[in-house]
Order: sequence, then C-alpha cells, then structure tokens
Amino acid sequence: MYKRQTLVAGHHAVRGAEALIKSCPSGGLLPCVNELTVSTADVAGRYEHAALTLLLEDATTAPASAGAGPELSWPDNLGRDLYHLADLRVWLDGLRDDLTRLAPAT
Repeated sequence: MYKRQTLVAGHHAVRGAEALIKSCPSGGLLPCVNELTVSTADVAGRYEHAALTLLLEDATTAPASAGAGPELSWPDNLGRDLYHLADLRVWLDGLRDDLTRLAPAT
C-alpha cells in the first residue's frame, strides 16, 4: 500500500530540505517567518496524516493533502531573497502535490 508514492514523498521532503538549507541565506527570510511557519505547519500536518494512515493501514482515509494550502499574503519586497522564498514555496507546494498521489496499491 502506498509504497512508491510514499518513498517519493519522503525523498522529496528530505532532498529538498537539504538543498534549501544549503542555499538559503541566514536571516534573509525573516520578513515572512509567519507565512513560512503557517505553510510548513500545513505540510507537516499533511505528512502526519499520511503517516497515521500508513500506520493504521487505512486505505479508506482521504489523501493527506486534499485541498490547497493556506491562503497567505507573501511579501514581495525581499530583493534577491525573493528567489529563495520562491524556491521554498515551490518545494512546499510540491510536497503537498506528492501527498495527493498517495493511493492504495492495486
């Protein structure tokens, strides 16, 4: 159940985090810490839901990331750090997307 999709979702979470940690400047995204906290908490909650579904082997539970992420007002005056923010947002949206693909093996 969920084998390949689960591995992909986990791989993207870990590898994406590793790459972003290396590329994001320290303190550059402080103006959007609240938005990032809300967005990452949303993704973390979806991963927790997926983990619980796998633990309980419950194929009837809805996918972990049904629905879009939270509506947030992101700053657009970060200069070059805006590129780092874009990378983070694309990564988080990709993780949500990975979780929508979790489905029982047929």
